[in-house]
Amino acid sequence: RASALLREIARNRDGIGLAQLSRTLDLHTSTAFHLLKTLANLGYVRQDETTKLYRVGSQIFNLAATASDEVEIAKLAEPFIDELAMRTGETSHLALRSGEEIVVVARSYGNTAFHFAERTGTTRPPHATAIGKALLAAMPQKNLEALVSKLELRAITPRTITDPQKLLEEIEKVRRTEIAY
Repeated sequence: RASALLREIARNRDGIGLAQLSRTLDLHTSTAFHLLKTLANLGYVRQDETTKLYRVGSQIFNLAATASDEVEIAKLAEPFIDELAMRTGETSHLALRSGEEIVVVARSYGNTAFHFAERTGTTRPPHATAIGKALLAAMPQKNLEALVSKLELRAITPRTITDPQKLLEEIEKVRRTEIAY
């Protein structure tokens, strides 16, 4: 419902009122109001004090800028990912850490018969993937320890590391060998 509100507000560049939003989206007025209040508190929408019309808030532009940055990073990395895939024959991925997860932002297929490829935009827990462990290994130790203490180390497979100390040991091994599994 919140995303439907955001889309409708974005379609109405001059702003849109609560009653019209409720009618257009077939939402009870109180439901729309409470959703809008939450979205406004988070900065995703703003309400003009004079007209009481809702418009897109600054937080939406921050999200768009972040997405744009990721697209630019992926575009810049594309030739390197392509070359890595060509040299190794394996599918290559570029991922970034986003909060407590990793996000695959680009990939290039290798030329082997078997392809294991994450879809771009896919999020994964860093403790359960090789690319996530590689990203963790690149972090300063203090930041790594702080992040690991917050992670929910749930098992994805029977071999997923779910113990924080064992994960830190695994990350140290990745740093030493420069190989993550």
